[in-house]
Amino acid sequence: MQYCSVHDCTVASSIGCNCNTVSNNNITVSNNVTFNIANAHINQAANVSALIFDGNLLIRSTDANSGIISTGGGANQISNTTVVGAVGNGISLGNANGPLQLNSSTTNLISHSNGGAGILVQGHRGTTAWSGTFTCWRNGSSGFAIAGCQGNLTIPNYIGFGSINGDIGTSNALSYGRFIFTNAICRAGVNLTSIVGVLGGSTGTGAGGLWIFESCEFGTNGQTYSTSDIGPPTSGGFYQVWCINCLFGSSATVQTQNNMCYGSYISSQKHNQTAGSHRFYTGEGTGTIDTSIYDTTPSLRMTPIASANPTLRPMESAPPGLGWQVPVANGQTVTFSVKVRKSVANDGTAYNGNLPRLYVRRNVALGINSDTLLATATAASVGAFETISGVTAAVTDDGVLEFFVDTGVGIASPTGWINVDTTLAS
Repeated sequence: MQYCSVHDCTVASSIGCNCNTVSNNNITVSNNVTFNIANAHINQAANVSALIFDGNLLIRSTDANSGIISTGGGANQISNTTVVGAVGNGISLGNANGPLQLNSSTTNLISHSNGGAGILVQGHRGTTAWSGTFTCWRNGSSGFAIAGCQGNLTIPNYIGFGSINGDIGTSNALSYGRFIFTNAICRAGVNLTSIVGVLGGSTGTGAGGLWIFESCEFGTNGQTYSTSDIGPPTSGGFYQVWCINCLFGSSATVQTQNNMCYGSYISSQKHNQTAGSHRFYTGEGTGTIDTSIYDTTPSLRMTPIASANPTLRPMESAPPGLGWQVPVANGQTVTFSVKVRKSVANDGTAYNGNLPRLYVRRNVALGINSDTLLATATAASVGAFETISGVTAAVTDDGVLEFFVDTGVGIASPTGWINVDTTLAS
């Protein structure tokens, strides 16, 4: 089907090009214009493969919740295509049986002014690295959304602005895997509400998987978001995000940070594309490099935030699994020391929380059956570095122990911070 026009098919449930049986294979749909069709302009069922869809312009659907492109099979080549004005999602790319394959060299998709997401990827399996460009703007939901995927997917050169629920988002269908965006540019739109750059979902399940953003921009060029550049799941879902060499332009980098459940984190390496600037965000607080207050430059500054349940959620110096790692042989102990310091008014703000504590993290395989307190700082840590240390129990196997510092029992309205520096293990 080439160089055709299909228009004004508005009887309810009408479909422009319907590939819905196993015999509908090896189909090419290219250089067509479609307009004002009730349901999908192109529909591909799950058992249909080898669809080549290139150089098409598709405008306006009319059925409730209808999308314009809906694919259910793998090994597709969808390229150089513009979609405008779906009632539902503009482009839905789905495959329950394998990786989603788009054209390796000319995957240039544009999707804007839709009622739902601009591009929705769902059901992806396996590992796929796309190429080309992806552009979404002014959509009623997310610009680019990922839902229910269980694989690895790389999306390069994404440009998104002005979509209501964020330029990149997830649905409530939990995903597993690794999702990488490279060189993305995400911004709010001029005179258009856009709450956040990346939104992690709205239920307790959250986004799932590992989200990686490399050399991306959020809320830059004066087009900032109304809340923040990155938003964790709004109901406490699990979330892990790596930002590497990214720019952040909105007034807040992270939205409702204390919504993140224990173990979730957002890290930023080379924050705002500045060498030597690294940080992490958890539901309990923010860790940043401190080159002003240190024992041996730089130190880690731990700044706790208000928590819904502060007595159960003190801030830790690293998310679980990312603390100080020390190898140990069967039957041996580890003596671990660290220097800690509470901020005072002369630093800018005094820390009003409790004294910092040193822990070894639970490791049942090595005979450490719970997070174990090794040492607690004293008043000597107020305004000056104090060394605190402790000795673990003898382990019951060869392995690695993890150590961390926390801010003591949390408080409802913390001010100030704790500096952590100079560790030693023996």
